This record gives sequence, structure tokens and C-alpha cells, in this order.
Amino acid sequence: MKLTGWTARSSYVFTKIVGNELVFERAGEYSATCRITLTSVWNSTYGTLQVMLMRNDTQLTVQNFVNGTSALDIALPVDVLPGDRVWARMTNTHASYLPSATVLGGAGTYLIMDAR
Repeated sequence: MKLTGWTARSSYVFTKIVGNELVFERAGEYSATCRITLTSVWNSTYGTLQVMLMRNDTQLTVQNFVNGTSALDIALPVDVLPGDRVWARMTNTHASYLPSATVLGGAGTYLIMDAR
């Protein structure tokens, strides 16, 4: 499931949000920082909750929520070309429990791409 509801920060003038994806106007080397915060702690009884960071339709990384935590941090270098899309998705490996977590909106959930 694609994470939705992102808001662009005014200081990132060469990045636009289109269809809940960051779309780049210029090529560059970036440091991606992503934090996903849940409304409550994760209980692994309900499966493995995974967050994937994507470039276009290619998975860059996948990270799992740890049992008993409510936030997951991802950091990695990402190179982009004009028109590339960077976005986040989340899934649970146990299909019977979908959806089984609610993402907390606001400052606790973000995807930032800073030039390296």
C-alpha cells in the first residue's frame, strides 16, 4: 500500500509531490531520510510490518518494524534523474491482518531527500 497524504516543504523547490510521490526536476545525488510513525506500538503477532522505499517502481530497500516499537527510520543514498519518482509503501506479510497498522500523520512521518 502506497503511503499517502504527503505535504511538500517550501524550501524544496526542485521537488514536487505528484500522486503521493516525490518527483525530481533535476538529476542529483541525494540522502534519503524516511521516518514512519504508527499510532500505537507494533505487535508482531499480526505479521511482519514492512516499509519499502521505492525509486520509480524499483524497491531500494525494505525495513521491518521491530516488535514493541512505533517508529521506523530509513536512511540511504539515492541517485535520481529528472522525472524520477521516490515514494514509500508499507505492507504486512500476514494478509489476514491487512490493514493492521495506522500511520501517524504530521511531523512524525516524513520522507526527505537532501542533496549530498
